[in-house]
Amino acid sequence: MIDIQARKYPTCICSAFGRLFYGAEGRVYFSQVFIDDIGVLGKCYQNNDPTSSEISDVLDTDGGEILIQNTGAVYDIIPFNTGVLVLASRGIWFVGQQGISFSATDYAVQKISDEGVVGYNSSTESVGSVYYVADSGIHRIAVNENGQIKSDNLTEFSINSVIQDFLVQGTTLMYNRKDRTLHVFDAGTNTEFVFEERTQGWYKNQYSSGTHQSSVYDRDTGQVFLYYSTDNTEVTYGFSTKSSDVFEDYGVTYESFIQSQPETLGKFSHDKRVTSMKVMFQKTEEQITGYDDEAAEYTYDSPSSCLFTAKWDFDGTGTGLRWTAQRDIYKPLQRKLIPEYYPYPFDTGETIISTKLGIRGYGKAIQFRFDAEPNKDMQILGYTVEYRMRGKQ
Repeated sequence: MIDIQARKYPTCICSAFGRLFYGAEGRVYFSQVFIDDIGVLGKCYQNNDPTSSEISDVLDTDGGEILIQNTGAVYDIIPFNTGVLVLASRGIWFVGQQGISFSATDYAVQKISDEGVVGYNSSTESVGSVYYVADSGIHRIAVNENGQIKSDNLTEFSINSVIQDFLVQGTTLMYNRKDRTLHVFDAGTNTEFVFEERTQGWYKNQYSSGTHQSSVYDRDTGQVFLYYSTDNTEVTYGFSTKSSDVFEDYGVTYESFIQSQPETLGKFSHDKRVTSMKVMFQKTEEQITGYDDEAAEYTYDSPSSCLFTAKWDFDGTGTGLRWTAQRDIYKPLQRKLIPEYYPYPFDTGETIISTKLGIRGYGKAIQFRFDAEPNKDMQILGYTVEYRMRGKQ
């Protein structure tokens, strides 16, 4: 028999499988399945009388209570796979049954990790996984290739030394579904670390205004944060968006380039020439902002650049005079356009910038290097090359 006095009040809630789940210290309450009576969402008990001598069976759609020992404080409960994850201070548990949707008559409780979450708002769900903040780093829960639910430390071998002082109660996690990025906020320093799922890389943002206390994403755009700041007794509210157009890493301008592997066309001993090359870029400019008389060219709101060099015959330093002269091959204005005023909409119909170029010289192998210019974008979509070798195209 369950001790009524020992029951804990719920501290978090989620909806899944047509019912509500309530997380509390040491237990999970789940409601009856909602069909047409919303009142059942508060009924965390079975429909049949358990003391009846005739019909006392538990039904699949019944509500109930699940005891979990030694959870500590329960900070979040999140739908995951075929059940729910219980994220508590002393560990992470999965309540459900692999391969079968949750029901009141068929579930199990499995401890996923001894690494608990540090507090409220320190966990979030993404597409197919759940992230949370533990004392040892940022963890990710996902189903592995063997169908098992596992928790891994995402920062252990990457930025743990940088982020360790950051991981305290009050650290907030949010996931941007549009960009597939995880955002880790520190409430006290206006700092966030961002994890890109596509590249598996981290970068840091620093917010300049106010004391950042809380943040909320617009799920549709992924761009808007809500924050508030305090100045003694005065509280102010506002919205902010990411607007930095400076390409820096931790405040330092970095060298960014792409270099291809040596191309021999499978004929290492044969000389070859490049007869034509075409490089495609994503156009980044939306407005013409003015005209630079000294450079004799227009200026743009979000300029790109690409400094190109070809390297013949494995010349690694250029001292062998086998490098071509570096040149900017990104040319945004590919059609005639005369602005009537500034800033002027830069719309010539293209979203892709295509540059055709020739390359002087010959050799047995060639490499291509694309350098980004400081504080300018560079989004290369691809390139094509035509060669001539022993008189054959």
